[in-house]
Amino acid sequence: MSSIEPAQHRASDQDRDAVAETLSDALAAGRLTVEEHAERLDLVYRAQTVGELVPLTSDLPAVRPSAVPANPKVRAVLSKVIRSDEGALPARGQALAVFGVGVLDLQQVELPPGPVTIVASSYFGKIELCVPHDARVVDSGFALFGKRALPSKGTTTPDGPLIHLLGRSIFGKLRVTRAAG
Repeated sequence: MSSIEPAQHRASDQDRDAVAETLSDALAAGRLTVEEHAERLDLVYRAQTVGELVPLTSDLPAVRPSAVPANPKVRAVLSKVIRSDEGALPARGQALAVFGVGVLDLQQVELPPGPVTIVASSYFGKIELCVPHDARVVDSGFALFGKRALPSKGTTTPDGPLIHLLGRSIFGKLRVTRAAG
């Protein structure tokens, strides 16, 4: 039997991602400023134990599971997955590429009001995300021996959709392109 307190247990990637999503929800609801969000997110990905994660969300209200929209997942493991759905996109999504390529085309998708959060993580893989021509894209993820590239060209508008990216690119790549306007 372990004599280690639960707060001293090593934090998993799933633990960190859950806290990052809570912080993203708080940013979207106006409970955190962009600066506070960035500071806390940096601490999330530096955390080694569960106990280090707890204070990062202790002043934020808990999200009821019934209030969380569906979380579509795109997973490309040793493969290439292309997703270009039409219809409505939930406020939260996830893309994962492990030694593979995940392509998400949001040009024909009806984006919900308010920000859309996509947790895009690539490990020795690549995620390609095509956003609408007027979308505003904020990347709060990080790269370690990888690359996360946002579109440098295009026209964003203040009332265009906001797409907030989280996740990690470790020996991997995230490339965001903008649809022709």
